[in-house]
Parts: sequence; structure tokens; C-alpha cells
Amino acid sequence: MKKEELKQFLELYNKFEDKCSDICHELSNYDDDFIYVDNFSIEEGSVRCEGDEYWSYGGHEHHTEYFDIELLAYSDDELKEYVSNLILEESKKKAKELAEKEKYEKEQELKELKRLKEKYEK
Repeated sequence: MKKEELKQFLELYNKFEDKCSDICHELSNYDDDFIYVDNFSIEEGSVRCEGDEYWSYGGHEHHTEYFDIELLAYSDDELKEYVSNLILEESKKKAKELAEKEKYEKEQELKELKRLKEKYEK
């Protein structure tokens, strides 16, 4: 590698790390684990993000997260919209799961009510 190539590589690598940090900061609005990552590498079309969370009472947890490599080419506005869509999809999913759970619980209560009604009406 020539000096000029090394210089270009280091500039691009710093730019890569800065962009990864910005992306992870934005993604932390969707997934808190992205707060703790600070080491980035490219793996099969994704960026692997790793870091450690240290607890005040001792111990730590290692976090490994991934994001699509294409996010590196997103503008700030595109990234914010992407994360907003992730959050919206997650909210819809949770609302659907809650509605299904409530429906199931209601069905179970009605079955129990019917069973008790039949038992005590005799």
C-alpha cells in the first residue's frame, strides 16, 4: 500500500466509523442495545456493531447488533424516516399481539362463565 492509499484508507475508515456511530445513535431510538456499540465491521452485506454495557454494581453485558450496509448511503432524513418506520411497524405488531391476547382471554372467560353457569343451574 502506498502512502497516499493509506491516507485515503484512513480517511474513509474514519468516515465509516463516524457514519456507523451516527446510524447507531439513530437506531437506539428503536433498540436500546445500539447505545452501547462502538466497534464496527462489515459482514456479508451488514455492518456488525459490538460494544459493552458496564453496570455500576459490577459486571457487564456484551452487545452485538447488525444493520443493513445500505444505511451507510442514507441521508440523515432518510435514516430518520427509516427508523420511524421501524418504530411504527413495531407499534403495530405490539398492538395486534395485545388485541389477540385480549380476544383469547375474553374467549377463555366466556368458556369459564358458560361452564360455571351449566354447573350451577342444575
